[in-house]
Amino acid sequence: MIKSSLRGRQLVVLGFGTIGPTVLPLIFEMFLVSPQEVTIIAEKVNFESYFVSLGVRVIQKRLTRDNMSETVLSYVSERTFVLNLSVGISCLDIIEVCQEIGALYLDTSNEDWALYGNSGTSSTYRRRLKTLKSLEAIRNKKGVPTALLYHGANPGLVTHFAKAALRSIAQQEAWYVDGLEYRLGWGELCRKLDVLTVHVSERDTQRVNRRLANNLLMNTWSVDGFLEEILECCNFAWGTHESKLHELTKEIFTTEYGIVAELACSATSVPVRSWLPEVGVYEGYLVPHPETFSIAEELSVRSLDGRLLYQPTVQFVYSPCEMIRQNLAKFSGGIGGQGFAKEIALDEIRSGADDLGVTIFRQGREEIYWFGSCLDIDEARELSKFGNATSLQVAAGVLSGMEWTVAHPELGVCEPEQVDYRRALEVAAPFLGRWGGIAGFWSSSSEDQALSWTFEELCASGALFHTVEKAGSRAAAAT
Repeated sequence: MIKSSLRGRQLVVLGFGTIGPTVLPLIFEMFLVSPQEVTIIAEKVNFESYFVSLGVRVIQKRLTRDNMSETVLSYVSERTFVLNLSVGISCLDIIEVCQEIGALYLDTSNEDWALYGNSGTSSTYRRRLKTLKSLEAIRNKKGVPTALLYHGANPGLVTHFAKAALRSIAQQEAWYVDGLEYRLGWGELCRKLDVLTVHVSERDTQRVNRRLANNLLMNTWSVDGFLEEILECCNFAWGTHESKLHELTKEIFTTEYGIVAELACSATSVPVRSWLPEVGVYEGYLVPHPETFSIAEELSVRSLDGRLLYQPTVQFVYSPCEMIRQNLAKFSGGIGGQGFAKEIALDEIRSGADDLGVTIFRQGREEIYWFGSCLDIDEARELSKFGNATSLQVAAGVLSGMEWTVAHPELGVCEPEQVDYRRALEVAAPFLGRWGGIAGFWSSSSEDQALSWTFEELCASGALFHTVEKAGSRAAAAT
């Protein structure tokens, strides 16, 4: 484990569900922080008695629109690092308070006050758009306290997996010279490699050995966070090579940050095929996630006058654990988890792993490339006192993000794409299990597969698609 320091700062942790208990003991060890220098503010604190016995201060309080600012101001100063692990609390509001005080900040997801898939301004893309526009004046601005947005596993580490994958692919080309990705830019490198689609590919096979009650929602990470994502209408980065609309397309639109597709259905209605080294082709849900937009922006190419010339399609294809799948239909139908018991699977997990990485699809090539982490529950337990494979991968992203933020304390509002991917992976490596890159071949039952890697080609639902003139044009809902 790489050793670092918070350089005299106190640590305030907001939210303490699954990730907090996993990462905090590792923070003690890596950053040489004493428990007396840590304050946890959360409505519910898992393993509270253990952390209190160490000397951690616990403030058991639910943060709301009305009390968040006053509460944070009571415990945060300019010599504080704020680690936001909460769900359903506006990241933008917390960032604004931290900027006012001068505190460093890191979160693992782009949260708003609304939960459970409310449409309109609460969609993943629109939350990112709102955050970036609100903080545009201090985005990547030197001299301003650093606020690193959504740097867990995904979003977070997967950005670094994507860059490592692209560099590994490029190194096999005769024209590649070391450092070309920085001279050309990641977008030009991606275009030169004929990359059409990038998947964040994840499959969680962790399981428990008991039958679950019909009203129990069990997951390997936040049940509320899962519900928020899975019930939201699908939205993802739409590539410039795409030419056909899914029948449930609500809109395709272009902003200064790229092209976005929004569908009039939730993730459970859109199964997509992706690839992982352990299983080959698998099916997962098309889940909205902020990294699909930030990665697409990083890998895009624009003309000198700002016109978008190239952007790959970027999607998150997620196969969740069997426990949460068992009762998925009950809350995907709109119940939203209300009236259900919620539980995180930790000690009860008997087997399984979380495979998380980035899959690269290139024009006309059956060969694909994956880079990521395969972490099983036994390895995770050797490394973490309170956690599972999923939470430890997120913790790895938190640790690498914190290390970078402390080393770069005055860069304003940043996304994972601004972090040095090589350093981030170096810091995260001890907690990723088996990790790295591997080439594979797409096996398909379709003999006439075009290998154009469009949304239509990778969609597994049998949905109808309709031709449009070009990607990026504003489109009405397909009927």
